[in-house]
Amino acid sequence: MAKMNLSELKNSISEKNFYNLYFLTGEEYFVSKFKKIIPDVIIGENQNDFNMFRISSENLDIQKLEINVDTYPIGSEKKCIILDNLPVERWNDIDTENFENLLKNISEFTVLIIAQTEKISGIKNLNKIKKIEKISDKIGVWTNFEKNPRTLPDELSEYAKENFGKILSKNLALKLIDRCKIHTMRELMAEVKKICEFETGKIITEKSLYVANESKEKIKIFSLPKLISAGETTKAVNMLRQILEQGEDPVALISIISGEYIDMFRVKALIDCGKPTSLLAEIFDYKSKEFRIKNAEKNCRNRSLKSIKKSLELITEADKKLKSTTIPQKLILNELVIKLSANI
Repeated sequence: MAKMNLSELKNSISEKNFYNLYFLTGEEYFVSKFKKIIPDVIIGENQNDFNMFRISSENLDIQKLEINVDTYPIGSEKKCIILDNLPVERWNDIDTENFENLLKNISEFTVLIIAQTEKISGIKNLNKIKKIEKISDKIGVWTNFEKNPRTLPDELSEYAKENFGKILSKNLALKLIDRCKIHTMRELMAEVKKICEFETGKIITEKSLYVANESKEKIKIFSLPKLISAGETTKAVNMLRQILEQGEDPVALISIISGEYIDMFRVKALIDCGKPTSLLAEIFDYKSKEFRIKNAEKNCRNRSLKSIKKSLELITEADKKLKSTTIPQKLILNELVIKLSANI
């Protein structure tokens, strides 16, 4: 059992060498792909309510998960549990230890797949993730998917063939990669989709490559909260549109906006109590991130604690909609940006 790269994981699955624990990190496209492939191969069509479970970080209860891990599947020799991201930010030392013990004692009939696509910040939280990586490396599989220059052309060609029945040569795939250098894997797949839909023949020609968007400098998503907190509604909405067009994850974007308002709430609460904002660095994890406290001081200067709290409520409501409704994510974010800009 060990850390596997993309090719090794593929070979392991094709040879039916399965493990009880998979920790998938890195490129979201590959994480999403393999968290579907693994259950499909292991339990196939027997994916019912007794042997196939999906749990989000918001709904993860370690004690309930432990019971689920130890409960026998029905209609299948194996059961699969998919955990979408780990809430390490809210775990204390006991929670972390309990989860680590759970991983070390997974029942032989259970396959636990941790799909970690959310980025983790803070030294303590990163250390928790590293421990889970080590456990996965020792008793299961840990795969950190990255764009591999050697295998990327083959991945793009395979995607074009499997999804659109088009032939994308390795040479043209390399040219596409060069044209879209800074694109993420998901964005590259979107460009391949665009090319395949444009190409009338079965074999993709070089002419079709020019419908792909060339690389351009990305808009810094951290600029959006500044426009929102300044009440620049029109500019904020336009920036949101551009950010979404460049392929940023809406859930990650809300997380960034939320972080800005949490900083403001903490700073404003201390100011209203007549306490120095430097205390925040002693209470929360702001090591090497003291600039966030200074930014929050500027942003909340003309804000009340009540208005900041209301903004956090709006963010929480939008976050729930993103994860639990079929409303287009763009509409949810647009509405949030407008409401936040007005609530100053």
